[in-house]
Amino acid sequence: VRETFAWMHYYWYLTNDGIEFLRTYLNLPSEIVPATLKKSVKPAGRPMGGPPGDRPRGPPRFEGDRPRFGDRDG
Repeated sequence: VRETFAWMHYYWYLTNDGIEFLRTYLNLPSEIVPATLKKSVKPAGRPMGGPPGDRPRGPPRFEGDRPRFGDRDG
């Protein structure tokens, strides 16, 4: 185990030697791997679609009755 202290918090990291020690101490087979070492498979997401001009825009934004910051109308 590797210990790190930063910003008043301790962080502990399990090293490969620590994994081997736990595997022998707990009599675990070598096929069992910590979830943090497994490659995560990201699910296939939605396709992004075409260029932004192909999609309809939402309703117009409310501008309000006050001038915007930086306008020189008064």
